[in-house]
This record gives sequence, structure tokens and C-alpha cells, in this order.
Amino acid sequence: MMADFNDTFADYFPLHDIAVRGRYEKGFQHLLGDGSWAGINSLEVIPKIMDYHSKNYEFALWWNVARNGYDEKNIKIVR
Repeated sequence: MMADFNDTFADYFPLHDIAVRGRYEKGFQHLLGDGSWAGINSLEVIPKIMDYHSKNYEFALWWNVARNGYDEKNIKIVR
């Protein structure tokens, strides 16, 4: 699913180091338990990803959005 999202929504996933400063990644690259994250360059992609998931996969996900990569309160969901 991560590879599918990365291919389908590649234009929205910029290179970033929000998870670990100095470790650059693009799209969904890592799992932490049953969570993952991606940096995005436009809020408009969030409902697109959620809609794509609901139409192409038969299991539920819990989504959360952090204001930025260092928004500790909201990024805790992955940790």
C-alpha cells in the first residue's frame, strides 16, 4: 500500500527530513509499529489519499495530520 500511495501521489510528496533531521526521505518510507508518515506539499492531497484508500483497500486506517514535522502533539500517533 505504501508503494502504491508513493506512486499514485508522488507529485505531493517532496523530499524532506521531518522524521529525523538529516535523513532525507520521500513519501511513505518507514513503518513504526503499524504507523507510517509522509511529508506533503499540499493539503488537497489528504482527502484524495483517504478516498483512494477507501476505494482500493478493504481495511480501515486511522489518519492524523500534524501541522509540521516537528509538531510533537500530533506526530505522537506514529510513535
